[in-house]
Amino acid sequence: MPTSRRPRASRWRTAARPRAYTRQLLINLGVLDGTKEAKDYTAADVSAALGGAEINECGNVGKVREAVKEGSNDVGTVYYSDAYSVKDDVDILEVADTALTGDILYPVCRVNNAEATAAQSAAADDFLAFLQTDAVKAIFEKHMFIINHK
Repeated sequence: MPTSRRPRASRWRTAARPRAYTRQLLINLGVLDGTKEAKDYTAADVSAALGGAEINECGNVGKVREAVKEGSNDVGTVYYSDAYSVKDDVDILEVADTALTGDILYPVCRVNNAEATAAQSAAADDFLAFLQTDAVKAIFEKHMFIINHK
C-alpha cells in the first residue's frame, strides 16, 4: 500500500482489479462488516468505513501509482510489484498477507500446438522449466513479485 510522502487530507485511490483484493482485505481486517461479498461494496461503503476518506477509483494500477506518487492521493492500493517503479518516491505502508486478500496469481501455461515442430515444443518445455528456476525467481523477487514457494 504506497503512500505519498507529502501530508494531505485523507484521499484513497484504488484500481479496478486490486479493488476486489482491497475490499477483501478490509473485510478480513474488520474495517468492512462482511455482510456482502467484497465485489458488492461500493466506494461510498469503503469511504464510510474509513471515516469519510475520499475514494478515487481508477481503471488501472498505473493511474493509482502515479496519483500517490504526485501526491494527489494520500494512499493507494496496488499490487506490490506495481509499486516497483515508484518505490523510491513513496512509502510502502504495508504489504498485505495473502491470508487477508486471497492469492494473487500470474499463471503460466504450456500450450499444446499440433503445428509446432519437435524443436519448438522442446523450446517451450525448456522455457517453462527455466521460469521455475531459482535464478528467475530471484529476478521476480527483485522486482517485488511475491513468489509462492510451495
